[in-house]
Amino acid sequence: MLAIAAFSNWVFPLIPLKVGGGEILPITVYISKADSLSGTVHGGLLDESDQGYFLLPSGQAKGIFIPKERVEAIYFTNGPSDLHELTK
Repeated sequence: MLAIAAFSNWVFPLIPLKVGGGEILPITVYISKADSLSGTVHGGLLDESDQGYFLLPSGQAKGIFIPKERVEAIYFTNGPSDLHELTK
């Protein structure tokens, strides 16, 4: 019991989130409406499901859900990107 208590109090808090899989990935999501590109959302990817993506927009305290059929592209980055230049 002493070893478990020592590990949970002194070792576990020092393990980086990216090693344990708990780090939020920074992404830029390009959202489409009908046939045209309508906007982008910058933030962190909280979770992905079969129906869509749960995102934490930059500067916000609450997450949002974006259905997969509205997502045009996802770019894994810390800031906005010029996706049009990358796809030429």
